[in-house]
Amino acid sequence: MLHAVKKVEYVKDYKLKLTFRNKDIKIVDLEKELIGPMFEPLKDINYFKQVKTDGYTIMWPNETDFCPDVLYEIGTEVKSAIKLAPKKPRRRTMTSSHGHKSSPPITAKSK
Repeated sequence: MLHAVKKVEYVKDYKLKLTFRNKDIKIVDLEKELIGPMFEPLKDINYFKQVKTDGYTIMWPNETDFCPDVLYEIGTEVKSAIKLAPKKPRRRTMTSSHGHKSSPPITAKSK
């Protein structure tokens, strides 16, 4: 399956936040992936921060890039605000004078 990178944001160190076309958001840590002469300039953190997306993958000014499917595989999923379900209100508990939690008192309803 082909995963295209729609958006890239620098996070810290060699970590990037990637938004894919399918709306998945993942954090990728590329520190251990910068192997070989092509990736040598990316070890300079200021150069690394110059990352951009072309709508397909991420790339740097020297045209170094990564396969978007590899980025998707090595990334750690981030829960986006859209995907999070709204929290249900917590049931209130009462605390006795001894510090023990108890449920609210149940009252009988008359007919």
